[in-house]
Amino acid sequence: MTFETEEGVNRALGFNEAIENDPELDDLKFWLGKNEIEIQQASEPSDIIWENRHFTPWQRTKKECIVWSILTVMLLVSFVLIYTCESYS
Repeated sequence: MTFETEEGVNRALGFNEAIENDPELDDLKFWLGKNEIEIQQASEPSDIIWENRHFTPWQRTKKECIVWSILTVMLLVSFVLIYTCESYS
């Protein structure tokens, strides 16, 4: 479960503590009577490059087109060089 605000996280953790400390609320630990609900904080994600999150989809597309254009030009130049060298030999 993901919360949009820190208040929601704190409420869920407080609810979890209340259930753990009060034996009368044991039935609230289970979802649909059989699946136990476990609430814990998630670890910080380390595989997200946070510095790149401010780019919009349009900016990403524009940068991707620039990269493809550069690669295409480099491949064409390489082809021309190889072709010219091959024709001289």
